[in-house]
Amino acid sequence: MNKKSRWTLWISGLGLLVMGTVLLVQHGCTETRQLSPRLQPTEERSRRLTMLSAEEASLLPDADVRLTRQLNIADMQIARGWNKDAPRTLAEARKTLQSDDAKGLSDHARVSGWVSISELSRRVEDQPAASLAGERAVDAVLAISDEGKRCEYVIGVANELQFARGLTEAAGFVSQAGPWTKSLPDELTRRRAMVGFASVLFNLDDYAAGQTMLRQDPDVMWRTDTLARLAAMTEHRAEDMARLRPAAASAPMIKAENAAAEPTADQPYGKRLDYQSIFQNQKNSQTTRD
Repeated sequence: MNKKSRWTLWISGLGLLVMGTVLLVQHGCTETRQLSPRLQPTEERSRRLTMLSAEEASLLPDADVRLTRQLNIADMQIARGWNKDAPRTLAEARKTLQSDDAKGLSDHARVSGWVSISELSRRVEDQPAASLAGERAVDAVLAISDEGKRCEYVIGVANELQFARGLTEAAGFVSQAGPWTKSLPDELTRRRAMVGFASVLFNLDDYAAGQTMLRQDPDVMWRTDTLARLAAMTEHRAEDMARLRPAAASAPMIKAENAAAEPTADQPYGKRLDYQSIFQNQKNSQTTRD
């Protein structure tokens, strides 16, 4: 084969190669997937979007709405098993409670917020965060200047303290509330609070502390009859009363019988503070202002 023929053959082969490449490119373009305006969910995409939602929630101007969103997002992250993300969201909730605009929160929302952070932190086994939140819940109660109003938060905070910081601290906090009952506005309310607090201590087998609690009332006859009524309660009766009360987010080990001055009274004393009652699936906290 002469030189001219080889050159012609080479040129022809190059042309075929170029044409083939063009055809492949054109074919590839026609096979490219269509971009869809509808989200195609994956586990990782959902996780990332939830984190973005948490970032946006931190920019909400209203502290109550912001806190409620953050707690619900953390709850969703825990439910989905994203336990490394939830503590970050809960850390932002802590920042909300410590921010300047949190001063506008009601006492109920503030204390419930710390209790809820502790509760959710325990669900991801972040015990240090739960312990810190439990401590902050106590601080929030102590910051309430009216000692009578503090009483409404004692059992709810103590219930979370037992899990976050131990039974000893929970019992100590309840015992501390004894003198506060003297600031309650009427005898019936004072006695309901004292019996509720004393029942918590009796349930922890701290009989001396429970008796000291009842001795905040100077009426010896009332104390005698109250202890006799409590002693007469059967386990069956206590279980019946417990079933009548709304269930808490985490079943409490501390229970108060909450007998009032009258033997037939059975209204639980104190405010609900748990996450399920106050924040879960809400746009803002389901709390009351004093």
